[in-house]
Amino acid sequence: MDIEYLLILQNLRNALGGSLDEFFNAISKVSVGIMMLLPCVVFWSTDKKWGCRFLVARWAGEVVNGLLKLTVCAYHPWIRSP
Repeated sequence: MDIEYLLILQNLRNALGGSLDEFFNAISKVSVGIMMLLPCVVFWSTDKKWGCRFLVARWAGEVVNGLLKLTVCAYHPWIRSP
């Protein structure tokens, strides 16, 4: 099921000819670049208590995500599929 879904998405991407690539790259840049700084901006400019909460929630999310990935060991579909 996983590989069929990925192949559908790949065919859709190929049919569009890369016209949405820049749009999705821009979304990624915003989420990686700007959203990473949001807790720091809140901490230094608005409220230190909420800034600390944002930072702790972010770090806790990273730890839980890493532990889940190590625990589940679910391989990517392109590795499982022949």
